[in-house]
Amino acid sequence: LQRLLRIQNEELIKFLQDVLDALFAMFSTDDGNSTPHSGLVFHVLVSIFSLMQSSKFQHFKPVMDAYIKDHFAAPLVYKGLLSSVQHLADWMTTAENLEPILQCFTSLEFIFKLIIQSRKLFAHASGGQYEDKFKHDLFAVFGSLNNMLPVSGSPHILPTQEALLSSIGVVFEQLRAIITKAELETLVKTMLDAVPKDAQPPLIQAKLKAIKDMVSGQMFQDDDTRSVILNIACKHLRTHLARRDELRLCSEILAEILIKLHEAKVKSGEKPSNAIQHDLDTLFSNIFPNMMQTITVLGNGGNESLVCSLFAVMLGLMQLLDESHYQRMWDRLCSGGNNKDVKEFIQQCLNIFKDILEQDWIIFSKDWLVMKMSANEVLRKTLEELAKPLVYRFLGPQSFDSQLWWSYFSVAVIFLTQPSLQIEQYHETKRRKILSTHGDMRVAMGFQILSMWAQLGEHKLHFIPSMVGPFLEVTLVPEPALRKATFTVFYDMMQCEQVSFQFSLSNH
Repeated sequence: LQRLLRIQNEELIKFLQDVLDALFAMFSTDDGNSTPHSGLVFHVLVSIFSLMQSSKFQHFKPVMDAYIKDHFAAPLVYKGLLSSVQHLADWMTTAENLEPILQCFTSLEFIFKLIIQSRKLFAHASGGQYEDKFKHDLFAVFGSLNNMLPVSGSPHILPTQEALLSSIGVVFEQLRAIITKAELETLVKTMLDAVPKDAQPPLIQAKLKAIKDMVSGQMFQDDDTRSVILNIACKHLRTHLARRDELRLCSEILAEILIKLHEAKVKSGEKPSNAIQHDLDTLFSNIFPNMMQTITVLGNGGNESLVCSLFAVMLGLMQLLDESHYQRMWDRLCSGGNNKDVKEFIQQCLNIFKDILEQDWIIFSKDWLVMKMSANEVLRKTLEELAKPLVYRFLGPQSFDSQLWWSYFSVAVIFLTQPSLQIEQYHETKRRKILSTHGDMRVAMGFQILSMWAQLGEHKLHFIPSMVGPFLEVTLVPEPALRKATFTVFYDMMQCEQVSFQFSLSNH
């Protein structure tokens, strides 16, 4: 076995199947117990698996996968493999040389593929015997792995912890084939929670990268496991957004989540499945408020790059939402019968939109017109959704909020008069394309403003004369239908003032 470690790597790979068969024959007895050579055999196995991780031999990974799937025939080695991994995890705090542990954790993908295949072979041969014992041993291994994540003090320990977290995503993906959804949730949750909140940045980053791996992998394709991973991911992302740390990684994870949810939504057709709707609710309720808060704080601090990344994520989420998501959000925020949280939510939204629009979509390059138009479409629809609670919750005699309404009108006017929507500036072909794809969004927003104005009733006086200037800006837009409709607002304003004046005279 020692000589095997000294064989040239190329020779080892050339006879890989024969070498592995011989190693597994020495690794355990016929009844699955260890042999005097088990420890050294495991060391050799890990060395071989580590070779597969190197760039030189990475293309042999499919060969290893084919061996495990088609040729591997050791139904009881899972016992020894589990105990070997557990032994190394327990040994980490006292070991002087951590290289074998590092190699083991780097190779967990293949180790667990073998564990799972071995267990499947045994279960098939025995009719599923000792399932509880296997689960117990599996959870014991993860208990030991989790216990080593909070350990600190030695600079040599950190790389082994990072190696564990970088391998764990693919391990969980494999385990979902042999454990239940609830068991998978427990394993994922306890491992990620085992990383201390005050851990060193590299370990925090490794944890977030593990989450990203899980989001990018197969687990996020399946409705059941996606909801599990999403809930756990949201918990950790919410923490980091609130603490304003590792925001770049957080935005990357959120972007990946949105891509996967978008793909799932497209795949499900016109009517998204309940699972997708539920996942969007989870993301909206758990992440959106924190993201707005973070964007607001960062915007004040001038961190332009991060603000752009997070707003792009925010925009992507808003694109996937429909009226039902917003309605459930309003219900959640108003669960105690108080509209304060709803007001705060809407106000924060409007403030962020105002900043972005006033900077003419700084998150996009100047010539990214298609992106700007798509983003404007999302923003316009979101403003329509924000208008609904304004009417239903902030228009009554006791609940009217002039500041919130003023903010809404201000943002709507800025949206309508923004440079990128002035389609007259584009040449004919581009203008036609914009109109055929999005229509004239100025007109749509203009009529939305007029509709909201009409809802105000006696509250219109709160906005005279302060809204005269913004409405005049709307009339400067060279769109005849919009101009004509806006002029009626001025007549309405004059009429309101006249009635108010007459009322005040009669009182005197």
